[in-house]
Amino acid sequence: MYRNTIVNKGTVTGVVLQDGYPLPCAMTALYRKESSGYRLIRIQQANENGVYHFSNLQAGEYAVRGEEYYEYVILL
Repeated sequence: MYRNTIVNKGTVTGVVLQDGYPLPCAMTALYRKESSGYRLIRIQQANENGVYHFSNLQAGEYAVRGEEYYEYVILL
């Protein structure tokens, strides 16, 4: 006997805004709610329009945090 198991995976998509405008290349962090609080799941950079997309997620409660991305070059 074979059992076919279909696992539905979800997505979280949005736009990082600053003062009402899309924030290009913002860093976004996805957190999943657990019994002890929220746990960091993934980090990714939003595109040039501030859009982020996390896919292949299990059912659950999630939070997204976006921050402006800065790149620093340090010479020693």
